[in-house]
Amino acid sequence: AVSREERKRLKKELKRARKLEKREKKRAKKRRREEEENGHDEEVAEQATRPTEAPDDSRDERPEVPGKLSKTAFFASLAAAEASKPPIGTFHATGKRDADEETQKDAGDWECQKCSYTNFKECLTCAKCRSLRRFEGRNQ
Repeated sequence: AVSREERKRLKKELKRARKLEKREKKRAKKRRREEEENGHDEEVAEQATRPTEAPDDSRDERPEVPGKLSKTAFFASLAAAEASKPPIGTFHATGKRDADEETQKDAGDWECQKCSYTNFKECLTCAKCRSLRRFEGRNQ
């Protein structure tokens, strides 16, 4: 059996060892951070001194597969294919409105007699000026 004093001494040693381990982890982390910062600074300095070159599409070091297009060729063919398609007809897709869309009204939509705003048929008051809908042909 281990005596009480021996247990205390072992606890102190364990505590001291954990403290040293923690301190060493902090130092290692700090060194890594400094190395990263220094490495980053060196990369920035190297890029600044390096002459500017035209972008090189050969950065993709993967071997060419027969029948596959490079990235630039693929996106160029995609843009050409999309340009040849007819526009969908929505404003957000093409940036243009159809002429029919502006003049087209649903049956039953009504125009306010006070402010000339076109309202949905379900509305009993004008969405713009809040005046009541006037029904034509009733009790006039």
